[in-house]
Amino acid sequence: MAFAKIKSIMTLAIDQRNHSRQQGVSLVEIMVSLVAGLILTAGVIQIFIANKQTYRVNNASARIQENARFALETLGRYLRIAGYKSNGQIDDVTAFPAVAAANPIDLGFSAGQVLSGTDSEVRFRYQSDGDMTTCGGSSANLGDMVNTRLFLENGNLKCKAEVLDLSSSPPTQQSDNTQTLIDNVTNLTLLYGIDTDADNAANRYDKAANVGDWKQVVSLRLTLTLQSSENNTSISGNSLQKSYTTTIGLRNRLR
Repeated sequence: MAFAKIKSIMTLAIDQRNHSRQQGVSLVEIMVSLVAGLILTAGVIQIFIANKQTYRVNNASARIQENARFALETLGRYLRIAGYKSNGQIDDVTAFPAVAAANPIDLGFSAGQVLSGTDSEVRFRYQSDGDMTTCGGSSANLGDMVNTRLFLENGNLKCKAEVLDLSSSPPTQQSDNTQTLIDNVTNLTLLYGIDTDADNAANRYDKAANVGDWKQVVSLRLTLTLQSSENNTSISGNSLQKSYTTTIGLRNRLR
């Protein structure tokens, strides 16, 4: 009986000692837990920032690619109709009479010439078949001559068209308002494909200043550089930029 009582007292003492050891946590344990929590939080934040930056870059890149696709398709569609005649039986000189430059920024045309330009803008003309609309959305009657100017201004690729009614004397002219085709364009570079041996293929691509006879130009090689509308979409922290190059044949000059 006495032995059982002593055993009970010893067991109670051991339980109390173990219980006292399990109460609370030390300062070191608290600090370790805080550091571990901070490291985990920092890792989560870093992953969030990286994912957000990746999204911004991918989104900016997708927008640039979409704008570039639209710009190149639009430019190609317009430039391929340069030199089109609603009446294929008449010659170029009759279909496209000489036009003087109206002001210093315009580019004139000699008789039979359907294309002129600089290294950063191009002008071309064609005759309407009656169903065509200008780049500004205006209608042009059958046989009307449409002069179109494509140029870069204040980061925007723009166009402006003039419709000349050659059936009246003197010819009457209607001008479109300048239209913006695409924005956030930082550079437009044009090279002209010159056919020197009349085989309907460009022998070389050169700058506008080196084009001796514009009637020999059978294609254009253009480079567009576009940028994102937002900053912090590249490694340097600036806006994302991409350049695109395409070659466009002047179908109505290839004979």
